[in-house]
Amino acid sequence: MQQELELFDVKVIDLIKKDILPQCSKTPESFQKRLTSILNKGSIHTASDVLSGDITVNVCFRENFARACFEALLQFSFISSKESNIDATSQVALNALLERSREVLQQFTKDEALSGSCPLPRARLNEVSLVLKSVTVLINTLRNAQQDPSIRVDLKVWQNVVELYLPLVECITCSSTEVRKDLQSTLVEFSHLLSIMNQS
Repeated sequence: MQQELELFDVKVIDLIKKDILPQCSKTPESFQKRLTSILNKGSIHTASDVLSGDITVNVCFRENFARACFEALLQFSFISSKESNIDATSQVALNALLERSREVLQQFTKDEALSGSCPLPRARLNEVSLVLKSVTVLINTLRNAQQDPSIRVDLKVWQNVVELYLPLVECITCSSTEVRKDLQSTLVEFSHLLSIMNQS
């Protein structure tokens, strides 16, 4: 049942990517901000225990849905448009994604240190792996954008990218082989970005 619900939600996000995002410049700014908020919340869907009255409900990590939201948010963040409200909203979306990524990485590092020899739940490892893969794709996109004079990237975006470096480095001591592998790819992409920035 859970997989069927996730599949339906992914189809909805795909519909947004295909039919709504290309026409976003024609929509009200309030709609754009609401859409950004929804995609941002879904892009890094944290697995956690949520209190509902007196009952604790476990929220399962939905990787496919999170990935679909991230891709849509990324697409929204780099829409080419002459409309200033689209540009401003896309930059807000990108900054929100970077800030959320930093929060997830920092919390993961703290939780693993507290867990000692007990491994964190698989859902948490999947979550941080998705964040690392998302950051890798995002940095690669920014690297390409840096070489395209038609794309403007706000200074705040660059600041948030730089602030990701320390949380990334702190993940080096992670006990998960899979997470360390994803981290390596992210740091390599980060080094490519820095080399281009130094040349500009």
